[in-house]
Amino acid sequence: MFGLMKPRGCSHSHSAESAAHRRLHYCGTCKTMGKLYGQRSRLLLNNDSVFLAELLTALGPDQGSVRSWAKPLYSYNCASLPSNEAQMPLALRIASAATLVMSEMKLNDQIEDNPKSGFKLIGKLYSESFCKASAHLKEWGVPMDTLWSWCRAQHEREAEVRANGGTRTETDTLCYLAEPTAEMTGLVFMHAAAAVGACAETRQKMQAVGSRFGALIYLLDAFEDGGKDARRGEFNAFHAALGATGERLSPDLREQAINLIQAAGGDAESAILELPVARRELKVYARRLAANVNYKLGLAEAESCCAPKPANSAPSTAPRRSRWQRARTTASRLTAQHRTECAGLLGTVKAPFVFATVLLAALVFPREAMSASSYQECVGVLFNLMFWGAAFNAVLAIPQRLMPTYRTAGGPSLMSPMDGGIPHSSSGGQQTTVVTTTRVRRRPGCCPDCDCCCYGCCDACECACCTCDACDCGCCACEACACDSCSGC
Repeated sequence: MFGLMKPRGCSHSHSAESAAHRRLHYCGTCKTMGKLYGQRSRLLLNNDSVFLAELLTALGPDQGSVRSWAKPLYSYNCASLPSNEAQMPLALRIASAATLVMSEMKLNDQIEDNPKSGFKLIGKLYSESFCKASAHLKEWGVPMDTLWSWCRAQHEREAEVRANGGTRTETDTLCYLAEPTAEMTGLVFMHAAAAVGACAETRQKMQAVGSRFGALIYLLDAFEDGGKDARRGEFNAFHAALGATGERLSPDLREQAINLIQAAGGDAESAILELPVARRELKVYARRLAANVNYKLGLAEAESCCAPKPANSAPSTAPRRSRWQRARTTASRLTAQHRTECAGLLGTVKAPFVFATVLLAALVFPREAMSASSYQECVGVLFNLMFWGAAFNAVLAIPQRLMPTYRTAGGPSLMSPMDGGIPHSSSGGQQTTVVTTTRVRRRPGCCPDCDCCCYGCCDACECACCTCDACDCGCCACEACACDSCSGC
């Protein structure tokens, strides 16, 4: 597992239902891992595990019963775990076990590459959890012996290519090296689909998704680790297949590697779109995959699709007033609900405290508080590790947001190096000023409702700035989608 299916984009790009559905699977998989395999196993959670859980839910009998999942899975409180197996849907249990097993294989690969590293100690810490997860997968029909034989084949093939790298073409060498990872992932996806009751045709399609997804993960991992592997003298698929010398690929070889990875990404997207799942959901997964591949290849223009405010716009109190009004509405709603649940004198006495607590929560973290279905769930955000991590990152980003933005008359916007631009020098007279020109193509205000431009980072854009006839995505820049025809852009 590589964490390739991370959602990217701003909040405008996700409907409330889509965001809640994914959060439920993310938190649900995390809590299931903690309950079944111990708290330390939750450190191994990644976005690919969540993707597998989402697919299995869509293919299995739990598809229509997501809203009836146990309360601990819905709670923002990270300490609220399911009490028994009945509260853990099968899709989450399978995804949790698969995460542990694939992590064990990745750990084994690291130990093979560097036997003197500290990965052996990590393996001992997780050995009991790994054994338990393997036993669960075996109960669901996953051939563990076959998985481990492919894992061993991975090391054998890498050793063979290192010794005899010139016996195959470049593309054939990469396919040969990526095959074991592809086969392992395909087997897990196929048998996981069988465990949730998918038909034979669907199982084959899931195997295709897993196989192409695994090959893509292997290639991306090799691409990102090229410099590190070269410094350590470890094997790297691209360096071996393309005959690269030194820590970095040459520009030509790098472009060739990127083309191969993009082709593998396209194959994975095509396989995803073949699944018997609602078309809108499949498009979300395919766009999410494409956005992450571009991001990891350094081709993404921007992680955020929110357009900046006009430079000379006057400050407005409307957003603050709107936030205050929404916070009061949320506090009133949850207070009334709590009084209904806690009737009598106790509910009346607690009401002012409940209102004040929810109001404060809705002002500090509005999105989580407004999506809470009860007072307990709202308060549970205070015990959510993801929230505190996001809050910490937001504090660290304050200096970046305070950096001034420079503009030249009639020219492009010139931004500080922290804004992710391309540094260059512009000279005037005897004075030379080093500036940075942003790479981000933005059209401020292209959507009058939310002021976003939804370029290349949205999962399910809700802004109907324009419509795309081929994929019905509603994105403002249809290059972000695999559209053949588009109207209104």
